[in-house]
Amino acid sequence: MEKQFSSMSINATEIGKAEDKCNINCTQFPSDFVFGVGSSAYQGKLVANSFIKMRVTGRIDDGSNGNVAADMYTKYKDDIKMMRSMGFDAYRFSISWSRILPGGRLSLGVNKEGIDYYNDLIDTIIANVFATRVRWLLKKRRGEHQKGQIGIALNTLWCEPYKKGDADDIEAVKRAMDFVMGWFLEPVLTGKYPKTMIDCVPCENLAAFSDGETEMLKGSVDFLGLNYYTGVFAANDPNPTHIGYLGDQRLEISFSDANGKALGPQAGSFWLHMYPQGMYNMLIKYVNDKYGDKIPAIYITENGWDEKNDEKLKVKDACVDSMREDYHKSHLVYLLKSMKEMTVPANVKGYFAWSWCDNFEWAQGYTVRFGLIYIDYKNNQKRYPKTSARWFAKFLGGRNF
Repeated sequence: MEKQFSSMSINATEIGKAEDKCNINCTQFPSDFVFGVGSSAYQGKLVANSFIKMRVTGRIDDGSNGNVAADMYTKYKDDIKMMRSMGFDAYRFSISWSRILPGGRLSLGVNKEGIDYYNDLIDTIIANVFATRVRWLLKKRRGEHQKGQIGIALNTLWCEPYKKGDADDIEAVKRAMDFVMGWFLEPVLTGKYPKTMIDCVPCENLAAFSDGETEMLKGSVDFLGLNYYTGVFAANDPNPTHIGYLGDQRLEISFSDANGKALGPQAGSFWLHMYPQGMYNMLIKYVNDKYGDKIPAIYITENGWDEKNDEKLKVKDACVDSMREDYHKSHLVYLLKSMKEMTVPANVKGYFAWSWCDNFEWAQGYTVRFGLIYIDYKNNQKRYPKTSARWFAKFLGGRNF
């Protein structure tokens, strides 16, 4: 493969330039704690164009698609080497099943080229990001679980009451968390839906599990992945105008409280505010307090910050992302706090930043950027490390360099 990524190199001198304003380093975490980054198949184009193309008129803010995106399909080897040079332990990626099963089902054939591609991707990860400690863990797990581990990754958030101290809004917060998280989490832990949902949702819309389904679901995950980005406010609404899922919750969600105050600074996306306390609250006040020892090992599978894509900025200026750096620092601080909780510490085993590089952000197209690595879409998807990437390299260097 032609080498085009000299712009991606981070050496020790550059790492030293990454200013560390937050009193946290990776050595404060357990020695087996996993730090990683993530991307997805279509968003980063970890899939061949011949197998999936998206043309949706009028639904993408900038009229774009993910057919090329960050072009990780051809650049993944260099990206993974870069992850290793920064000190990351793991890379979380998704599989494009249309590349594995182009006909949509096993009976219509398996694409050998797709299998070969993903085998090479996984081999590259093992040879780089999983070079030492994690490779041993994989071997150990294979001995204990012949078919590996199965988990679930849930999109979550944290809710605060719209009116502080209001009893009805506090109850609305509990319902909101059950409808967002508990709907999926409680069945795989206990084999049942949350009681709030059973009470609020018409039985024809939430059929009870059979005894056989309950037994199959209960304790069925080896690990729990949680995608946490932000928090919102929840207000009680006894007479909702919405129907279905939104109406059944009997609440209203907003991005500011009764006094018009947001939870924190707003990112490039309207829905994303910096609220690291919410990660702590979600782990301790909801997951731990509600489910206790039923919770398996937890991984924060996504956590990230975006900014508006300003095409007028020069690359060197666009790579200065102090807000993203602060976002990750502050969330790691609260994550560590949850793991050191005196009563019942959160059983968190890993943290994955979202995302490795700028990519196609669904309905927002390329109007926002989530990456630690800047992608120059006008110059063959050339890579440039942002300030946040340099900070991560310094943060992880205490253990890996």
